This record gives sequence, structure tokens and C-alpha cells, in this order.
Amino acid sequence: MCSKCNAILDIPTIRGMANLTPVVAQETSDSPAIKKKSQSLGAPLSATASKSTLQKVLTAVFFIVFVVAGVTTTRWGIIRYFTPTPFTVEDEIKEGAELLANFTPTDAWDAWQYYQSTGLREKNPAPYYRVKRVMELQDENMKLGAIITAIAFAGLMATVLLGKRSASIKGQ
Repeated sequence: MCSKCNAILDIPTIRGMANLTPVVAQETSDSPAIKKKSQSLGAPLSATASKSTLQKVLTAVFFIVFVVAGVTTTRWGIIRYFTPTPFTVEDEIKEGAELLANFTPTDAWDAWQYYQSTGLREKNPAPYYRVKRVMELQDENMKLGAIITAIAFAGLMATVLLGKRSASIKGQ
């Protein structure tokens, strides 16, 4: 018995199911009767609505990631392009030679006293090498940002094109 309309339903056994006529043979999925039945049941509409909502969410996520990654990567690229290397190894050697040429005996004694009291510490890399490493890291960040931007763009295009495709299928 149906709980909604109180109609008595005849439920076939497993052996009896073999004698039933397939629904597809009676009506095609494009027929108005099938569309009317599916609309009255409500299940396909909620599945379609859920797909539509999921598609909208994915499109929004891909769009946001595309914009943020694209803007960030472009910003890094612009900064990297307009940031000149402050000096080269030759500049550093020249600067060191000038400092040593101007080193007085008093400066040498003060340096000796300083190193006697503190000892030799870990040598910091020269400024040229620090700047070079920062620029290498920036280049790696730009490559990663470009990859993320490309993936987000591909995902955005896929969700948009799938949405258009499903819309054109529904319209047929």
C-alpha cells in the first residue's frame, strides 16, 4: 500500500520481474511522458540542481585561484624584471680590495682584538650571493605561480565549457 495515496501496489517477485516490459521499450527518455514523470518525482531535478550548484562553486573557486595566482605571479615578475642586481662578484672583489687598501695598522689591531675575544664565527655569504639566492627563489616562486595559474585556468575553462555543454543538452 502506498503511504501517500493509499493505493494497493503489486510488487513482483524476482522471477516475476523477468516478465515485466522494460520502461525504455515503452517510452524513450525524450518523450513528454518520461519528462513529466521525472519532473513529478523530483529526484532528477534535485540531482540537476546539485550538479549546477557544484559547477557554480567549482567555477568560482577556479576563478578566484586563477585571479589570485595570476596577479601574484605577475607582480613577482614585474618586481623581478625591474629589480637590478645591485652588484656583481667583480664589484664585490673591487670593494673588498678598496677596504683592504685603506686598512690602517690600528684597524688591523682592532680587528685582531675583536677576533681574539669573539672568535671566528660562521661566515655569512657575501651580499652578492644572498641577493642571487633571493632572486633564484623568486624565479622558483614565479614558475610555481605560473603552473598554479595555468591549472586554475584549465579548470575554469573546463567548468565553463561543461556548463555550456550541459545547458545545450538540456535545451535540445
